[in-house]
Amino acid sequence: KKNGHGRRTMTFHIMGWRQALLFVPEKPTLAIRILDPEPTSENCQNKAQRLQVSPLYLAIYSFQFNDIDPRQFSQFDSRERQIYEELYPKPFTRKQAADIIAMYPRFSRTYRTMDVLIHCHMGESRSPAVGLALAERYGLMEEGMQLRSKFPKYNRFVYDTMKDIR
Repeated sequence: KKNGHGRRTMTFHIMGWRQALLFVPEKPTLAIRILDPEPTSENCQNKAQRLQVSPLYLAIYSFQFNDIDPRQFSQFDSRERQIYEELYPKPFTRKQAADIIAMYPRFSRTYRTMDVLIHCHMGESRSPAVGLALAERYGLMEEGMQLRSKFPKYNRFVYDTMKDIR
């Protein structure tokens, strides 16, 4: 999305993993893959398959975290919390948020305009949350409003964690 004034821009491609495997970048693209920690047969296939080979991928980063908001379990006692942690391993962390946030400036110094592919399992919760937080952090308000409108079920915990990183 160019505005004619040399503004650095990102075009977000938010999708599920099946669509991501078929995606072919048309311009320099940073890819962020969000994989499920649960060992389901479909998820194992998800982890094993690679994105399309393209010289336009600037980098492909993979992160592994679940789609659960651990804040919803704060009222649980220690036994219930232990059960939750066994059922839903690997919540999104502040370190993962900081790592994702640090990616854009590394590439934006070289590329004034680039695409960002962000995919999770379904492309409806975690990946939109990451895209929305990145758009807002880097002043891409129009892109942020579009993502917020298109993906109303974005993961609030992932979004809030990324917004809290200074």
